[in-house]
Amino acid sequence: MNTSIGASPLEFLTAYALVLGIGVVLGYRLALRRSPPL
Repeated sequence: MNTSIGASPLEFLTAYALVLGIGVVLGYRLALRRSPPL
């Protein structure tokens, strides 16, 4: 229990960073598809 609680902050930050990065990449690709680069 103590190990999981101690590692939760780091795991949460890594998971949040991965989700945020994927979201940014997907959003960027969708934006390029909707509005083609000039």
